[in-house]
Amino acid sequence: MEEAKGVVKHVVLGKFKEETTSDRIDELIKGYANLVTLIEPMKSFHWYGFTSNTHFVVFIFAPKMGDLVAHCCCCA
Repeated sequence: MEEAKGVVKHVVLGKFKEETTSDRIDELIKGYANLVTLIEPMKSFHWYGFTSNTHFVVFIFAPKMGDLVAHCCCCA
């Protein structure tokens, strides 16, 4: 199998319920950002807020992801 080149970007679009507080959203975003320290192939995390409850998240992975792809796909 040929080795992948470049990076893998995992994009997540999400909308929180109207009653979700901004403090709770901040807590969740910090939790997602912490994944960079827990998952070795994950190289960076970026989030963008469009409105108070709609967000766009990008996880950047190194090309050598091994079994991580299968693990992430089963969570979708």
